[in-house]
Amino acid sequence: MGLVAIVPAISIMNLNPSVKSMQKPRLLIFIVAYHAEATIEIVLQRIPGKLNEKFHIEVLVIDDASSDNTFEVSQKISASGTLPFHTVVLFNPVNLGYGGNQKIGYHYAIKNGFDYVALIHGDGQYAPECLENLLFPFFDV
Repeated sequence: MGLVAIVPAISIMNLNPSVKSMQKPRLLIFIVAYHAEATIEIVLQRIPGKLNEKFHIEVLVIDDASSDNTFEVSQKISASGTLPFHTVVLFNPVNLGYGGNQKIGYHYAIKNGFDYVALIHGDGQYAPECLENLLFPFFDV
């Protein structure tokens, strides 16, 4: 496994460095969320649908025991069918912190056979719009 970090905004992890097949690579867009009730829907809507042209996309939102409605808002938009990609929403009943949340997300990615992971934040501090510009030339797909 190789780890490639794109700093300061978005971390990209290559879980399968030999992926160069005719199939589209599988990309997990992993969103760590904590008290993001007011921002999570907008962050999800800001993920470029154009990424579907080059990748099989899944979005994973993990709410890290927020006391607001981050989980419910995330579930509602996921179930609405308005996003151009499959979305999974999980809830940590106990706050695991940023590192603990990342461990769950990367474990999910490995267990489910993703080729790449892009990590962004539910509060919008890392611009989802940048994913396209960062991923397309970097992975040359």
